[in-house]
Amino acid sequence: MTVLDLVHEVDTGDYDSAAAYGLSIVGTGMTMYGGMLLAQVAGKGAGLLAMAGPWGWVALGLTLAVAGGVAAIFLDDEPLEEWLKRGPFGEENDDEFKHLKSDPDESFYRLVNLVTRPRVAVKSAHNFNVNAAKRGYVLSADQDRELSDINTEVTIENNLCGLMDEVSLKSELRLVDESPSGSNWGLGSRKVTKIQNVTVLAEEPIENGKRIYLALPEKKSGLTTSGLEVRAQWTSVWNGANQCLKLVFPAPKLADDTRFDPAAHGEPNFESDNLLFWASQKTHGIS
Repeated sequence: MTVLDLVHEVDTGDYDSAAAYGLSIVGTGMTMYGGMLLAQVAGKGAGLLAMAGPWGWVALGLTLAVAGGVAAIFLDDEPLEEWLKRGPFGEENDDEFKHLKSDPDESFYRLVNLVTRPRVAVKSAHNFNVNAAKRGYVLSADQDRELSDINTEVTIENNLCGLMDEVSLKSELRLVDESPSGSNWGLGSRKVTKIQNVTVLAEEPIENGKRIYLALPEKKSGLTTSGLEVRAQWTSVWNGANQCLKLVFPAPKLADDTRFDPAAHGEPNFESDNLLFWASQKTHGIS
């Protein structure tokens, strides 16, 4: 039925839903393809995508088949549509996306990045010490006083943990002061004038990430403002075509073929929100 649904959506001009049905078809095809590769894994010449790892394509194929069927009603995701059109299963050839066609590992990596998105949230927190006691934690008097100061909760998540093995999360938090830059008096760009470390008072693991609890000073207002900045980066191990690869998330935009460089991308930049391979509450924030 999905193929007929796809044809119907294209005929009626509903290309977003068509893309979702296409995603489901591709997912099913990937699963079938991966199954065939498993049967031929001892042979030679199994094809370019075989090198990307049949189990990986089977697992992701099943995920996409389900996700595509569920998302058909509301999908509006241009990057995913681009991957379908210009990736290894698409018919369009574009110099801007050569890295998707020529490298099965890179294509798989970028697809995983599209379906596993970072989420960073910063919100107020109250009565952490009281809630900890209600949950059965026994606090000393010093711990109770310290935890009573907590006023900020940071949640960092990524469902990458449910799809890839050996996922690790690196998070960095700073208190940043900013002032107007130029002659527009706050109406134009702003410049970071001070970066301070923050002390983590408590941390707890959650299913797809972790929560961090802080006691932050009152925010500055006026020409110089202050606020918490969060940076997060995930790494995973992928058994690729010819070697075991370290994959770093979030990946660049689909058309950007930049490869991860530890010297350039291994540490966060708190003076910009646009550093590749790092998520922030501004680039990947949720309310």
